[in-house]
Amino acid sequence: MLGARTDFALLRYSTWNLGDEIQSVAARQFLPRVDRFVDRDRIGSETARLPNRTRLIMNGWWMHGGDWPPDSERLDALVTSVFLETRHEAPRNAFLSPAGIDFLRSNGPIGARDRATMSFLTAHGIPAYFSGCLTLTLHRDPQATIQDYVVAVDLPPAALSSLRARTARPVVALSSYHEPSMSMGDRFTLAELHLLFLQSAACVVTTRLHAFLPSLALETPVLLVTSDGTYDPSRFGGLSDLGSSCSPGEFIGRSVDFDIDDPPPNPQRHLGLRESLISQCAVFTGQRPTAPAVARRLTEPKLMADLAGLLGNQVMRAREGREFRDSMTPASLRARVRAALRLLLGRIDGLSDGGSE
Repeated sequence: MLGARTDFALLRYSTWNLGDEIQSVAARQFLPRVDRFVDRDRIGSETARLPNRTRLIMNGWWMHGGDWPPDSERLDALVTSVFLETRHEAPRNAFLSPAGIDFLRSNGPIGARDRATMSFLTAHGIPAYFSGCLTLTLHRDPQATIQDYVVAVDLPPAALSSLRARTARPVVALSSYHEPSMSMGDRFTLAELHLLFLQSAACVVTTRLHAFLPSLALETPVLLVTSDGTYDPSRFGGLSDLGSSCSPGEFIGRSVDFDIDDPPPNPQRHLGLRESLISQCAVFTGQRPTAPAVARRLTEPKLMADLAGLLGNQVMRAREGREFRDSMTPASLRARVRAALRLLLGRIDGLSDGGSE
């Protein structure tokens, strides 16, 4: 038996990729409240236990797990901005099962984040269209001010060295990796902080889709470097050409027309996708998007110290124990992060030590 009320849910994750949480931050803009979280990779079993009819924006990368499809009796789903991993047998079998096809058809047309997903769906008789990514709907925090530093997200070492050699600006190197054991609350806090770094930078150079697309939305000049380790022409199809991009060789050889010290404004090719997604999601949930007030929250000294420690211990640590270091030179990661945060938000009086180094 279902309750009488309608709930609103948000996707949560158990991966090492902060890009997942960034996509949920984008979806959360449209929710009047978050009544519960649903694990993306256990969506079949978790939606079967929902106590009330629930609305959920189903954006992002499907499927890391095989628990599919969701329970249509309990879920009102907006299936948009999805990437379907169909190159492996298990996801293909789940999507193309009778129940899987019925769910997609009954919730169509499906908004495909990339061209390959759209082609896959339409080839199997599932109505679909190219929606782009929901992170294109992100909004700037009005209190986030642009600072004189460059953000590099998961750049290969040679490209990162080249970037530092061509600018006098500090280069803050971040990573999308974090430890899967991190709490859900810390994941979302880090995602918001990551977005604050992006919208406060003079420009961004990245190999990551979920630094590239949010930077477009947040109006920060951005350059996508199509590194072999992160760039997948299928997954980036229809997205990489929304802004400036180049290969690692072109970046290191300085043959790309993107001046780090005087970066060109982003092209506006994403605006049509952005406005369409905003309209679609607002109609579905009944709420227009609002910007996360991250800058205001980060003026509290204790929270600043806690976040500095969190960044130093988690986000700067790569999956195999490697560390993505920024351009600061103090002796520890935490001290380097603190210096980057001061640069980002201006002088912070009373920032506590946040514990021992």
